[in-house]
Amino acid sequence: MPIELRLLQYFAVVAEERHVGHAAARLFISQPALSQQIRALEEQVGVPLFVRHPRGMELTEAGEALLLEARQVLASSDRLEAAVEELGRGHTESLRLGLPPGLPPGLLPELLAALRDTEPAARVEVRELTTPEQLAALDDGTLDLGLVREPVEDRQLSRRTLLVEPLGVSLPAAHRLAERSELTLRELAEELFVCFPRAWAPSLHDVLVTELREQGIQARFQDSAHLSTTEGMVAAGLGITLSAPPWLDGASGIVWRPLSDVQIEIRTAAAWRTSNRSPLLKAMVDILPTAAAPANVSESCRSSSSTPPTAP
Repeated sequence: MPIELRLLQYFAVVAEERHVGHAAARLFISQPALSQQIRALEEQVGVPLFVRHPRGMELTEAGEALLLEARQVLASSDRLEAAVEELGRGHTESLRLGLPPGLPPGLLPELLAALRDTEPAARVEVRELTTPEQLAALDDGTLDLGLVREPVEDRQLSRRTLLVEPLGVSLPAAHRLAERSELTLRELAEELFVCFPRAWAPSLHDVLVTELREQGIQARFQDSAHLSTTEGMVAAGLGITLSAPPWLDGASGIVWRPLSDVQIEIRTAAAWRTSNRSPLLKAMVDILPTAAAPANVSESCRSSSSTPPTAP
């Protein structure tokens, strides 16, 4: 017998609250009625879903497994309901697109222009998210397509690499090394490195720290959660930042130089859930190969074989 959506909703809230009374208040139903519904669900599936304690409840192993499935079903139900509401208001489907910090400024206009050519009425919702945030949103269905920094280890996702950029250094235009055509990490050993928080991109952060340590450099780091803050600090001569060319592209008072002693690539890929059947997503995927190759990415960068880290 199929499980009622209502029972899954009740179950998910109780699982989140770990307490029937708290869940009942959140659902605006009585505690005895909710307890009865949870027992009915357990009878239907044939195994206990919770371990009851005097002060609350804990999921059993079966409960944990059911919760994963229930969340996917409920997310699909929410998307269906939202789609029905949109249709009722005469709106077409929208494409929910995630972008990472530091994306080349011309990439999004190129993608959207190509999409408009094939889907003139398409609505696009754009969110700036770090790679971990995009992966979570793709997983829970609140994002259709993410432009993420590779590598990404998720078999539920399809991916297509769009950009391959060399890692270099952005430094003040008045810096003593700014006139050089390329630099080495060792020449930057005494500098303050302005860096994105590790939580944004643990793999890339660790790659940079490891590279510095392997060269005997005990670098000084300062976190910066916004590109505008990083730009301001570098332009003011307060520090430097390791970056791909476009991250501070066009910033006044800042120059970018390649590093000659390290070969680190930053790869950006389009990622989407293989199970997503959105017509707009399909239309976007179909135009990706011809719409996402900015001229400032060199062919030498595209052909390099060094291991790509994860970026913001």
